[in-house]
Amino acid sequence: MLKICELTVADETYWDDYINKSPVSTPYHLSGWKRIVEKTFCHKPYYILAKEREEIVGVLPCFSIRHPVSGCSLISLPFTSYGGVLADNPEVEDALISEIKRLTNTLGANYLELRNITPSNGQGLCLKDIYATFVMDIGSDLENMWDRMPAKNRNMVRKALKSNRSEGDSLAEGALAADLLPLATDINRDYLSDFYSLFARRMRELGTPVYSLNLFQNIMEEWETATILVIKRQAMVIAAGLLIPFKDTLYNPWTASNKDFLSLAPNNLFYWECIRYCHENGLAHFDIGRSIWHSGTFNFKKNIGAFPKQLYYQYYLNKAKDMPGIDANNPGYHVYIKIWQRLPLWLTKMLGPGIIRYIP
Repeated sequence: MLKICELTVADETYWDDYINKSPVSTPYHLSGWKRIVEKTFCHKPYYILAKEREEIVGVLPCFSIRHPVSGCSLISLPFTSYGGVLADNPEVEDALISEIKRLTNTLGANYLELRNITPSNGQGLCLKDIYATFVMDIGSDLENMWDRMPAKNRNMVRKALKSNRSEGDSLAEGALAADLLPLATDINRDYLSDFYSLFARRMRELGTPVYSLNLFQNIMEEWETATILVIKRQAMVIAAGLLIPFKDTLYNPWTASNKDFLSLAPNNLFYWECIRYCHENGLAHFDIGRSIWHSGTFNFKKNIGAFPKQLYYQYYLNKAKDMPGIDANNPGYHVYIKIWQRLPLWLTKMLGPGIIRYIP
């Protein structure tokens, strides 16, 4: 008999075992993301699971985001691109979705949002399909990976390396020798503050409230394998990104660079270094993250050789009449974006965390 219940501390190890065995899970489905969001944003989790004969056969992690003005919403999962149901079969999936819809009604939430990698069938869910994620398959032959990249991107990496190598020369081995590099690379958790400085500045440039440094500190504390990859010009970090290895995939949820040095192609070099990192650490996939279809970041990721994969954001509308439209392309936000871009950086870092906690 199928039993639906909420996650308890005693079941967290079994929950994570299920996530680790699932072929479509992400690190954000782990109980660690629950603790990170609780500690950083103080939102209430609703993590429900399905059991048969005391064995977990499905999970649905979710958070209640309660805005003081616009009310409550349920998100699976907030502050990341991924979430939704993981289940052994459609019957378990339907049972979990029915339970979370019941909870949406009980809490009086405006809507439920499931950030699915694969679509959930039925249940009267509305679909938003404006997002794609990019995942690059990493082969065993690094030379072949280099050759598979579009010629334009290879030229930009060469520009970053300032190499005299010709089109046919190898860049897979020894390409980062000191005598070839005006830009240096490094990987170390100690670069967290450098990453955050770039990230906060970049968010201000985009007109987006910034997360607190505390979010990234909590990620580092929860996941010991998380690290920071940086691109440096002499002693200055000009590009940096957070890397999260999980199972056979490297996730890169946040990256930022100094726009004053974009002519040196640090972003192209950053992603090539991520490919090398995957190759050297036996990771089969590189997840570059979400973009709106045909946006600037979408085109950049496509031009470095990654392929888009449709994301299925599905909604159950309770009190809400329409699906939410919290994204930079929503015309209603253009005025606020322009104002935010004009604020001093120190003020955005002070005000941003209190705003972004309600924009999951």
